[in-house]
Amino acid sequence: MGELLDALNELDRRAPAPDRPADSFADLAAQAFRSASQTVNEAIEGLQEPNMPLDMLTRWTRRAPLSALAIALLVGMRVARRRR
Repeated sequence: MGELLDALNELDRRAPAPDRPADSFADLAAQAFRSASQTVNEAIEGLQEPNMPLDMLTRWTRRAPLSALAIALLVGMRVARRRR
């Protein structure tokens, strides 16, 4: 979230070029969103390398989707009971 705010602040500080019309707020927000989403995608790709936790979790849920769903349900019920 901090990177998104930094990108928006940088776009605000940037002065428009005299030969080019100023970008609208929607264009600036879209640029900042693209930059932030690219950063998130790069982080996810790094975690999906072989034998990384996200890759192992993905393979496990593909092999046993119903078992994973049942375990998630039981864990969720247990957590919900503790919070009451």
